[in-house]
Amino acid sequence: MPKRKTEAEPAGSPFAKFARPTADECRMVHGALVRLHPEVAERKRQAAKDREGGCGDRRLVLDSLVGTILSQNTTDVNSHRAFESLKRAFPTWAEVLDAPSSEVEEAIRSGGLAATKTARIKAILQTLKDERGSLSLEHLRDMPDDEVKAVLRRFKGVGDKTISCVLLFCLLRADFPVDTHVWKIALALNWVPKSADRDGTYAHLNGIVPDDIKYELHVLLVEHGKVYKNEVKVLREAVAAAAAYGVEEEVRALAAVAEEPPSASGSVKRERGAKRELGDTALKSEEMTATVKQERAVRVKREI
Repeated sequence: MPKRKTEAEPAGSPFAKFARPTADECRMVHGALVRLHPEVAERKRQAAKDREGGCGDRRLVLDSLVGTILSQNTTDVNSHRAFESLKRAFPTWAEVLDAPSSEVEEAIRSGGLAATKTARIKAILQTLKDERGSLSLEHLRDMPDDEVKAVLRRFKGVGDKTISCVLLFCLLRADFPVDTHVWKIALALNWVPKSADRDGTYAHLNGIVPDDIKYELHVLLVEHGKVYKNEVKVLREAVAAAAAYGVEEEVRALAAVAEEPPSASGSVKRERGAKRELGDTALKSEEMTATVKQERAVRVKREI
């Protein structure tokens, strides 16, 4: 009889015996981060609808891939500036392919590593022209995740983080990119062994983090890493507070309301419904005894 996969053995993880994090722990951290950075969660929800924002938030797959390459080893502001400059100078990918490398480098110089990124972008474009006769990656939309990863991984400079960003932000797949912030926070929370590198952390967490929170948990961890320089003391305290007072239910109620599309006729009803939900949550929280709250908080602090 085949061995059943357990929470401690996530599929594809290089740390198959590493039991953390549990799905519940991921949700608890997600809830705490929503409370710490509510503006980020709301901004990203809107960005997901508008297809704007993060490194891979672009409609066309090739645009998303190039944008993510430009985001490597630089800030979001600089990478966006580089992409916009590239498109102004060369409106089509055919023009980028035909242009002298020096001119492309100049267009993307604000993103850093201009020579390296130019060479990689041109190599991708040349491969697409040679193999498919067109400068497009839209055919990836019809492929399963594993095949998308195999296609993109062939290109030099395109690793797990870049591929995962394209999957999550552009193809709208349930994937969990691990950048430097996510990696360092995962290490600090003991979500991976201390020996884990970034790619190993991705392989481990991508199989554990619940699909429905992958998008928000990623962007919230990135924001938290930027604001707190990857320190987790404040996050630990927020998680302990959520565990003690049951506010994860409140966070889910708020998220459910925020995800509903706005409408003039339903806005008042939703506001009232949200208040009722939060009121019910507050009553439930009050009903928890002091002993239960304390035990729950201690347990979560020990785990986190």
